[in-house]
Amino acid sequence: MQENDVVYIPPNSIQSIKNSGEEDLVFLCIVEPTWKPEDEEIQKEKD
Repeated sequence: MQENDVVYIPPNSIQSIKNSGEEDLVFLCIVEPTWKPEDEEIQKEKD
């Protein structure tokens, strides 16, 4: 991805984001249906 890119991720998809650059990453996530904490599953990064 590059600056100003937009990505659609379908509901219930596994996804992640990582900043591989040297500048701060600004990430805006708009979700539908509404996000609920109990729906989130955090996985550790693989080496």
